[in-house]
Amino acid sequence: MFYRIFIIFLLFFSCSSKKEASVEENTKKKESKGFSCPNEGHCFLEVLNETSLEIKTINNALLLSLSDDKEKTTIHFQYSKNLEEMAVDGGYREEYFFEIDNRNHRADLKNEALQQVKMLYGKYTNSRGNNNGLHFLKNGHLNYEINEGKINFSFTTNLLDPLIKEIHVTENEL
Repeated sequence: MFYRIFIIFLLFFSCSSKKEASVEENTKKKESKGFSCPNEGHCFLEVLNETSLEIKTINNALLLSLSDDKEKTTIHFQYSKNLEEMAVDGGYREEYFFEIDNRNHRADLKNEALQQVKMLYGKYTNSRGNNNGLHFLKNGHLNYEINEGKINFSFTTNLLDPLIKEIHVTENEL
């Protein structure tokens, strides 16, 4: 009886560790090295290989999920800042998401054309009436190029709301 429990226990934990490794393999994170982050904020870039953005609208709110797709790569940039150390909800966060087709190695997209890459902007703060949540971004300029397994991209927007209006990343490995 003891041996059966031991074997089941061993199989269970050896299978779950393999799943974690495969998720980690497809995700590359890069801290604020290689791009600028405003003072006292924390930035990171996440490259999700073989991942596609799935976007649903429910009650005028966008909901985002990720799905496996060997033809796509999703880029996620996040800026966060803890405004009040003592407050549970005293933080501020901005995010940008976009999805690129692995067969299209370069693009120069402006304004409405940003919908081709499902460009999203998200803002989350504890202030009410502050347009929190995810939104399709239709005002900006994205230029990206994939060369020898590395991505270079720049994004700018002239919207008033975001603190992060420019992102420039060079030589980030896919």
